[in-house]
Amino acid sequence: MGWQITQVISPRHTVRVIPREASGMLAQRYSETHGLDDGVPDSPWAVNLADDQGRFHLLAFDLDAHRPDVTEAAHEDTATLEKLLADLRIRAVTTASSGQADGGRHVWVALTEPISAAVANALAQRLGALLPTLDKAPLCNATSGCVRPPGAPHRAGGSSTLLRGRIEWLTRPANTPQHVAALLDVLDARIEELPAVVASEDATLARLPKDGKGHPYLSGERRNLSPATKDAVQRAMGPGDDASAALWRIMLGCAAARWRFADVIAHAGEPGFEHARTQRSVTGQARIARPRTGPDSATAVMRRQWRKACAHIARNPRRSDHGETWDRLAAPIADAVESIQAAADATPGRWAEGHGPAARRALDTLCAWALEGLTLRLDASVRHLGESATLSHESARTALWALERWGLVRHVSESVGTRAATWELVIHTHPIPALPHAVPGGVPPPADATARVGWSVLRAILRSRLLRLHHDAWTGRGLGLAAGNLWVNPKVVSESGTRRLTTGGIRPTTTRQELDAWAKQHRVDGTLDRRRVSHAIERLQYRWWLDEVQRVRDQQRPESSSPRVLESLGRYPRRGRTWRPNHLEAARTCAQAIVHRSTAAA
Repeated sequence: MGWQITQVISPRHTVRVIPREASGMLAQRYSETHGLDDGVPDSPWAVNLADDQGRFHLLAFDLDAHRPDVTEAAHEDTATLEKLLADLRIRAVTTASSGQADGGRHVWVALTEPISAAVANALAQRLGALLPTLDKAPLCNATSGCVRPPGAPHRAGGSSTLLRGRIEWLTRPANTPQHVAALLDVLDARIEELPAVVASEDATLARLPKDGKGHPYLSGERRNLSPATKDAVQRAMGPGDDASAALWRIMLGCAAARWRFADVIAHAGEPGFEHARTQRSVTGQARIARPRTGPDSATAVMRRQWRKACAHIARNPRRSDHGETWDRLAAPIADAVESIQAAADATPGRWAEGHGPAARRALDTLCAWALEGLTLRLDASVRHLGESATLSHESARTALWALERWGLVRHVSESVGTRAATWELVIHTHPIPALPHAVPGGVPPPADATARVGWSVLRAILRSRLLRLHHDAWTGRGLGLAAGNLWVNPKVVSESGTRRLTTGGIRPTTTRQELDAWAKQHRVDGTLDRRRVSHAIERLQYRWWLDEVQRVRDQQRPESSSPRVLESLGRYPRRGRTWRPNHLEAARTCAQAIVHRSTAAA
């Protein structure tokens, strides 16, 4: 039965098979091809998702349970994906990869018409941000991306077994490319609701002024809209246009021009606001009016987009024209970050031991900063980097030098005064097989420039990863760096991390409250707070010492005196007649100042 299904659904005249070695044992990869007319293969086979032109006729979502501790997470991700598809009336078939209840899952969607490799890749990346156990590789490789179809045998025994859905949904598909477009819209909305994105936006919006109804805005004189924003407002949406992207560009332009939300609402009838007035139907083939009330109403959609736009402009003051210019600025940075991340993912073993776990956290943080600042050249203070990456400042320092030694970053300039040292991310367009500790299993960067991931998706993925790592349990005194990296990314390779997670009773589905309890039980709670306070004291003391050095210089050269920055702390403490600096006493004074500030803020 499995071979008959394969012959019907395969986009090519061949399938990929696992060859047998000289010993008779099955190899590890589907490295050979087998014709559909050549009879049933004598070894496991997998069907290509794309045809010979690289167009995807099949979508197969591989929820991987390659370790016993991620089985529960894979099954939860499967349920989440099935609900997403069912809500859009997308007919999906779910199979048990090996036919066993505790194994991985494959969710299949067959299309009436093929979609491009770029769309399939975008779909994989967005789902990857929401489903940690998803193996994105098959959907990111139009040449050899393949998955075992229903009924195909597993190399370890058993076969892919139907769990839910009907085989006819694969052999006689009803899903259209419009269904995929609707799914992408839903995924974009879900990514915007990720805790990392929401927390970052809330922190930014808290600092912005509000109008009489509580809507945020950017302070400054109201300006006319830029030409690009005016064009987006006035341009009617065609059948193939992305109405959601058009509304986002409009909101960004209005926020940058210092408009208020009431000004935006007054223009809601303009053609460019199509996404606010209508939404895709469940079939994805037409747009229907939005409900009058509720989270999907026009006002609710515009309010959410406005808040996000205000937060985004506040975090990215470099953006002067937020229409086409922003796309030109963001696209190359997103491409570079994607290449850097793909090159790192191609050698997962290098991040398992030694400086590797800390270096991967530092690399992810630098990539997130690059996306926010639209530059690959970054001022990286080891303390700031440590706080963002959940590292000590010493681990952050050694991580930077390890990344430079491995050719992933370049040291541009030393620190000067209170300005941090400058580092630059190095772009890699191919995997790095020469790196130490390299093991197979990574996914090379996409060669096709059109198959790139969007700026917002990359930012959401990295932010979510870093936010989940920001916990006392994932410090060196807790479960350790390797265990934390493994917990946020099940595809990371780390034997020591696996042991520590197992010993600590931590599962992929462990909640933050359960991590809090673990940290308290093992007396590591408060580690990050103490580290943050220590860094604040050290920063303040260093600034105070620089003030003192400048004061002494001014005494020797009165004509070039400079204003003091920290007059409130007084003179830097000295030791008696020797007049040597008393750094210990200065640290105590700075600690008292920090405590006083915290108390006053509370």
